[in-house]
Amino acid sequence: MTKEEVDAAITALESLERSVDTWVLICAVFVAVFLAAEAALGVAHWLDEKRLRPLRELQADFHKKELMALSKAADEAKERAAKAELALEKYKAPRSISVELRNRIIEQMKQFAPQEYTGRVSAGSDDAWDLWREINLALQLAGWKGVPPNPPIGQPPYGPSATIASAAMPGIMIWFPGTGWNDIRPKAIALAKALRDDGNGILAAPGPTADNSKIITIEIGPNPHQPASIYQGPDP
Repeated sequence: MTKEEVDAAITALESLERSVDTWVLICAVFVAVFLAAEAALGVAHWLDEKRLRPLRELQADFHKKELMALSKAADEAKERAAKAELALEKYKAPRSISVELRNRIIEQMKQFAPQEYTGRVSAGSDDAWDLWREINLALQLAGWKGVPPNPPIGQPPYGPSATIASAAMPGIMIWFPGTGWNDIRPKAIALAKALRDDGNGILAAPGPTADNSKIITIEIGPNPHQPASIYQGPDP
């Protein structure tokens, strides 16, 4: 091998060595850039997690409270529905006078004894006769004086007789003579309020008539809770 060939071989090897060094350097730079980018991304992710964690915890707390509120609202809605169903059943039930209400009527009406009264019962009401029997009993025990009814007279299987009312107003009307506005009207108002002080589906109201007697007429009409009824019953 000549000197020229040796020199050429050395030059080629040196050139190859420089090329390898350059590629090694380039690769090292790429690796360093990649590692630096990965580290930067890791730091950024850590910072994001540090900033977002309280927000996520707050969001989770909001969701928990929202679920609790919805659950509470659902429970309250179920409770209201159950109460409404019970109220509806009571609303549909026949009117009645409890022992407690009867005793209250007796005590409250004693102060007005011996007021005269009579009864008038609707011909088309299933529970009217039972109400009349209980009201009559309470007033008798309170010292009021019952007056025989006018024709047409209805006589139930048990209990006192009463005038048959063919077109009675829904609810219970406590009719008092217009001439007794000052002395009999307060008694009619007191009896009406005592009757509806129970929650058993009884609506009662006083009202004046053109009668010149001193008698209070207790008119028991159809159940005002029937759909056709629009009875309100305010005090006059």
